[in-house]
Amino acid sequence: MTVIAIESSTLRPSVAAWHRGRCIQAWLSSEKSHAADLLPTVASLLTQLDRQPGDIERVVVGRGPGSYTGLRVAAATAIGVARGTSASIAGISSFEALAWRELAPGERCVVLVDARAHEAYWAILARGANDVLVETAPSVAHVEDVPALLPRNLPIFSHAGIELSVPLDDAQRRMVRIDAVPQASALLELSLERGERCDPDIEPLYLRAFAAKPRRA
Repeated sequence: MTVIAIESSTLRPSVAAWHRGRCIQAWLSSEKSHAADLLPTVASLLTQLDRQPGDIERVVVGRGPGSYTGLRVAAATAIGVARGTSASIAGISSFEALAWRELAPGERCVVLVDARAHEAYWAILARGANDVLVETAPSVAHVEDVPALLPRNLPIFSHAGIELSVPLDDAQRRMVRIDAVPQASALLELSLERGERCDPDIEPLYLRAFAAKPRRA
């Protein structure tokens, strides 16, 4: 089986490819997370695995929540690849991919991301032996309400500057980790663990209405 994965919910997008137990990943710059750069990168990874685009049997997409543009590009690219190769499609929350990679079995965490407009995305997840358990599904809340929603004894996977937008208390700030992001290789690994249980829904987890900004004259 040959599988590819696309994760572009953050400013550190990545793509990965897997074949016969070998998984390779490539990072893209935030300026190159669009289809014109994703597809050549996928092709390069396949070449390294001695595979062709027509060999792809599954495409896995990170559903976010996260960047509107990144999520739309990933979903559109996955649909295009699947139509061109007859591959199946699977969608996995980017938060779950992060928990899968960063936690040991039995551990729990919070994932917290600035959603802008005075809101934040958050979730509580636990790592099982062979899967990620969602204790609180990805949700959106006003930043002032977030501290009361989060446990104070769990690591909080977030990003630099989160304390400037979300008023975490001292205990919560001490638990913040900014050294990890969702990765395409983790999406791929988790999809292989789930096998036929993978959700075919790749609709991005927007969670909040898109607010278009008027162009400046």
